[in-house]
Amino acid sequence: MRIIGGSLRSRKFEAPPGISTRPTSDRAKVALFNILGGRLAGARVLDGFAGSGALSFEALSRGAQSAVLFEADAKTAALIRWNAEALGVAGQADVRSMDFLAGSAALAGGEFDVVFLDPPYAAGLLERAIAVSESALAPGGVIVAEHGAEQEAPLAVGSLVQSDSRKYGAVAFSFYTRQANG
Repeated sequence: MRIIGGSLRSRKFEAPPGISTRPTSDRAKVALFNILGGRLAGARVLDGFAGSGALSFEALSRGAQSAVLFEADAKTAALIRWNAEALGVAGQADVRSMDFLAGSAALAGGEFDVVFLDPPYAAGLLERAIAVSESALAPGGVIVAEHGAEQEAPLAVGSLVQSDSRKYGAVAFSFYTRQANG
């Protein structure tokens, strides 16, 4: 795998073996990070289902201040830590080897500017993951939920509304922001 933009552009890192993770394609990553654009400068990132860590590494490369990455599989979490060290971003990447839905309660407080969610498609966790992320989202922040293009993402969850949705082949990104009051 490789980073496609920013200060770490073209740097390679190891992907977890097997098929338990679904790395986001370069085409979809380019589109996603073009949409996010200037939001990343100094941003605090939360990566709920980190997998390879690619989205967080890309965000750090493009100017994010820090990233908290949740990965339930201990071996994959160890690989993310190893990759962060090899890329020189270990001091910015807080890798937590635990289930996001179980461990996210400790993150309430609205401190994250960008939240990446890419739960297993078949598990039906998308709406629940968005809901538990709500309290961790900073004012003006955005949640990016990755899901199958054929899967319908909820239009609203709590105070969050879907502000945009884009499809790139078999994957889609739905963007959630807080609903404006009144």
